Amino acid sequence: MRKNLFGVSAAWMLLLSPLFSAPTVEEQATYDAACLEVIDAVNAYRAANGAPALIPFVELCQAARELAEFEELGVGVLTDLIQRTRDAGYEGDFLNGTTAFMSRGQVSAAALFQNLLSTPGFQAVFLNSEADYVGVGMAVKMRGSTTEFRLRIILGKEFPAGGPDGTPGQEVATGRGLLPLTQLREILAGAWSGDSINGFVLDPTVVVLTSAEEKAFLAALSAFARKTKSIGISRGGKVNLKLPPQLAILLERAILKGSIPPGVRFDSRSHSFKGTARKAGTYTVTLSGNLKGPVRNSEKLAPIRIRFTVRE
Repeated sequence: MRKNLFGVSAAWMLLLSPLFSAPTVEEQATYDAACLEVIDAVNAYRAANGAPALIPFVELCQAARELAEFEELGVGVLTDLIQRTRDAGYEGDFLNGTTAFMSRGQVSAAALFQNLLSTPGFQAVFLNSEADYVGVGMAVKMRGSTTEFRLRIILGKEFPAGGPDGTPGQEVATGRGLLPLTQLREILAGAWSGDSINGFVLDPTVVVLTSAEEKAFLAALSAFARKTKSIGISRGGKVNLKLPPQLAILLERAILKGSIPPGVRFDSRSHSFKGTARKAGTYTVTLSGNLKGPVRNSEKLAPIRIRFTVRE
């Protein structure tokens, strides 16, 4: 039985976690190609500026992937970057203060790298003469109706202690993958196939809130409920009562029961009550509906009681 969103304390912990699913051969190949595209872009940029190519290390790629997945998908363990590389077996060193770079957006892998180059100071970092190694990892998540990629690049340098610092090459057969663009478009069109994204099954209709977003959502919901307990307006007055954006973005279908002042309507596109109150009286309506979710194990919004008092 699903709990009602308003009937549960704001101290909930987010329990939504994607189910593991091994990627298909095509997904794995897409992921490997995307990471290789970034490695090639890094080295092409260095070559164009007279710098030697960086050696990709499997261990650095693994750490970059794990970090991207934890940040974007919330999977894995909370470990800092350096510890991730050590756990993967990397024994090299890092550039001072420039161990990793993050880029996020709804663009291709190579474009994500170009985003990094447009950040002030990063061009010099990628041309640093002390850099010897590179690791690249990616994650992708459906978020509402959009697809968001996260790229992580780790730069390392040779440790003067001697011996191999890592394993040259790109990480492969990771148990992760990226969907090809054709399948992404299929999902965006609503034909969810159930295949894995980055090795995890994610329903694109589920909106997963961060802690900050969750607090903002609950606070906005509470404030809106208090505000709309009693709304006073004179006959002939304009009504423009909008749902808070934190609620509107998650409300898939609004359900209204009761009565609203004649001349006033609920606009489902702008998520607002709009119009001119034509008749005096007291009108009470309850707003509920389906949430894009489940959000915190609930797919329903508890009814919010709104009372309009129209004076002569």
